[in-house]
Order: sequence, then structure tokens, then C-alpha cells
Amino acid sequence: MLAKYEYILIPFFLTVISIIAIGDFNIRLATEDYRLAGASHSFKFIHEELYKGTILSNFNKLNFLLLTNIPVSLFENFKFPIFSSVYILTIFGNTFFYTIFYFFSKKILNSTKKSFFTLLLFIASGISYNNLSIMGTDGSIQVFPDTNIYAWSIILLSTYFLIKNKFYFAIGTLIFLPFIHLGHFFLFSLYI
Repeated sequence: MLAKYEYILIPFFLTVISIIAIGDFNIRLATEDYRLAGASHSFKFIHEELYKGTILSNFNKLNFLLLTNIPVSLFENFKFPIFSSVYILTIFGNTFFYTIFYFFSKKILNSTKKSFFTLLLFIASGISYNNLSIMGTDGSIQVFPDTNIYAWSIILLSTYFLIKNKFYFAIGTLIFLPFIHLGHFFLFSLYI
């Protein structure tokens, strides 16, 4: 049954797990990693006057990261709250990454049951940080907004296409990486 409906069941399962793992999003936002998170950077765009004369005022001119621009665009055009869009992006990041991980492991293992077990094991065995300033996990469900989960999703998807000998898809997928995380783009580009 899982193989027949896996394109619906796996993302749904991962979305529910992500919502449960995140819990109170206000706590997660209070402890977010400010270097990589969409919420704090989005406010730099919306409230530019607060940062006038500081080094952060230059950030708006240099930033082209999609995870910052999407919440800002939604707020400016539709008055959609920043926190809500970042929450949705956090959940989507988990669902996206672990769905790709499932299909990647299915390609490697050639088994639906083994790849689902591998997915569960990968989620469950993440080494949790005890540091309250991070409040995240290293291999498990992402609980705060972070660009790394999207960067690793794109890298994993590109690697998946390389294994399937779909080089144009691998390169096409990799084109999005600098708009998510420039550092990962340079590192993974050396690999390819």
C-alpha cells in the first residue's frame, strides 16, 4: 500500500511530524539562528529605517536569498504575516528534504520498506543539541527556520539525479542553490 500512495503519504506524514516537532513556533523564533533564518532577515527589509547607519543596512542591497525575499514579498503584496510564512517555509523545508531523502534511499536500496525504515531511523536518530540558543537538531526534524535544510534538499536532489544519470536535471537543480545558500553552492560545485 505504501508504494502505491507514497507520493501522498510520505509528504503528509512528514508534514505532521514536522508540526509536532516544532511545537510552539514562538519559542523556535526566539532561539532561531539569526545568520540563516528567514524571519529576522525579513524584518530588516520591512523596517529598513531601524537599521539605517548600521552595517545591517547594506544587507538589503546584497541579499538575494529566496527564503528572505518570499516572506517579504508575501507581506508587502498580500499583508501575509512574516511569522506565518516563515512557519510554513520551515514545515515545507522539512517535508521537502525528507521526501527527497526517502526517494533517494529508495533508489539506493531498491525497496520501499527498507527506505521507509531508513527514513524513520534517520529522523529518530538525529543528535539533539542541548544548547537552548540553538534548540534544533543535527539530523532530525528542523525546528527553526534555516536555509540549510533547503540547501541540503537541493544537494540531495541533485545527487539523486546524478545517480539516475540525469546530468541536465542535476545541473538544473543546482542552479537554485546559490539563491538558497551560497556557501553550500560553492562547496557542492567543487564536487560536481
